[in-house]
Amino acid sequence: MSEREQRILHELIKSREAIRRKALMLKRGRDETERTVTETFKPIINPINKLVTLNEEKSPHVNKKKKLEQQTVKTDQNLKVEDSENVQTLKLENIKEESSISKENTDQVTGDEEDGAAAWTSKVEDKMITDYLNLVKMQSNELDKLYGVRLENDEYHLGKSPISIDGDKVYIGNEQYIKSKGLLELLFKKNPDLKYITNTDMRVYEKILDSTNVHRKRFADDGDLRKCNSNKFDNIIEPLFKTGSGILPRYKVVKRGYGLLPRYKVAKSHGSLKDFVYWNDPNELVDRLRLLVAERSAGNNAHDNEITSIIEELREDGYIY
Repeated sequence: MSEREQRILHELIKSREAIRRKALMLKRGRDETERTVTETFKPIINPINKLVTLNEEKSPHVNKKKKLEQQTVKTDQNLKVEDSENVQTLKLENIKEESSISKENTDQVTGDEEDGAAAWTSKVEDKMITDYLNLVKMQSNELDKLYGVRLENDEYHLGKSPISIDGDKVYIGNEQYIKSKGLLELLFKKNPDLKYITNTDMRVYEKILDSTNVHRKRFADDGDLRKCNSNKFDNIIEPLFKTGSGILPRYKVVKRGYGLLPRYKVAKSHGSLKDFVYWNDPNELVDRLRLLVAERSAGNNAHDNEITSIIEELREDGYIY
């Protein structure tokens, strides 16, 4: 390698080192400081640099080739090590910055999504409540006008109890219940959509009927059931007041005159047909069963179906085996 090539190589190494230092200073915010120092001490630095250059040109170049090559190799190795360390440091810093930015963006997006979902849910809930209340205002054909919510003096009522809906709560009288789609179907609709109704909704609806007596005449505790030839009464309301699957409706006991019928038996009319409804007191059922068995023993076989029904009911409730 000629001296000219060595000098060029040396200058390249110096330039590379200067560029690396410049990059590091830019990274650490020292560029302005160096510029200020250079401008301040320029009258001193320039003459010194000229003297150094003159001394290097006048000095002999004997036996410098090997030393220069060794120096170059060492310098390259040092530069590679330092560059790799600096690159790793920069990568780590960039990764940390990117991860922190990504986390902030993720948190912001998550927060925005949650806020948006909450706002959307609130709008859907408000629209759902408005749709049900409009059934009452418009006296829609879908509204249950017998057992459902009604508008009275600009207030909504269920039976004699005022009803209001606020957030996820339904307030009826002095009681509050968790709002659900199924419960609203039961309270407002003439033919509730069964796909929305859960067992919990049915239990809550039963409590509401008991507290409001909306299913009883005059909304009175001792009132008879307000019977209606409808799917809602036959499939929802009436079964709620039966024990098991037999013939024992859980009607509230009302004292009446004895008349021709025993006090534990009440005539129930279905058009031109009549059948009998029994109170849910097993002792009364047993008394009735004794009487029917005695009548059959006397030759009256007209009560066989009733005897069979009472026996099945006692067996289902676990009183006999």
